Amino acid sequence: MPKADPFDSRGYGVGDGAPGAGTLAPISTNPVARSADVKGGCMQVLDLTARDAIPGEGLARDDPGQHRQEGMLCFVQADQTTYRLQGGIANVNWTPFGVSAGGGPTVPAADNQTGVAIAKGTVVGAATGGPNRVQPFDAADASLAAARIVGLVTEVGGIGIAAQGEVSITAYDTVLFKNALAPAPVDGDEFYASGDTPGRVTTLADLNANPPPVGGVRHRLGVVMDASTYAGTDLCSCVFYPGQRRDQI
Repeated sequence: MPKADPFDSRGYGVGDGAPGAGTLAPISTNPVARSADVKGGCMQVLDLTARDAIPGEGLARDDPGQHRQEGMLCFVQADQTTYRLQGGIANVNWTPFGVSAGGGPTVPAADNQTGVAIAKGTVVGAATGGPNRVQPFDAADASLAAARIVGLVTEVGGIGIAAQGEVSITAYDTVLFKNALAPAPVDGDEFYASGDTPGRVTTLADLNANPPPVGGVRHRLGVVMDASTYAGTDLCSCVFYPGQRRDQI
């Protein structure tokens, strides 16, 4: 059978396991293995700390101690959310997985404890301190808690101070662009998480002029569909990619 690159360099099939080993099967009703002991697949953990502690973030993909595979799922009991490793196997690559009525992951009770209101159209990431807490996403912040995009604030009027509201990434929505972009976004432009204005998005031309640090990530979020209302600070109507796309710098 073919090798499994780029997931690991060992591949799978006859000869890739222990010498003489065949398919594992129980001799009773007891399970063969726990999900926590299997590489990739789907795991179930108590909280985000346990999810981020799944072995392998700093290991090579084919390291014997590697438990992670790109595309694997992990259900977190604390926030009742399933996450998928997408675009890599580091903790920043955990992405909420699932489909809402709008076509993307939804956090209907995202909790704002930042001390300031979060405007509708703001791209938000996970914040520490409690389940479902969010903050304006900062692409320049290397801390793991702030580097995972949760979605877009779609709550009418935004999310007030110490309040909760809906956050989602749907197939078609409006998003806040960086102030006074030059040139302004136009229909068909691909848009990215801004590297210097937390919570907003920007164009590739602007991102190239204000790049993330070496080793950072560019987050491609979608395509501008209607820039006719853009006036320097306004929302643009956009189509979001079904999954977040990350480019390593």
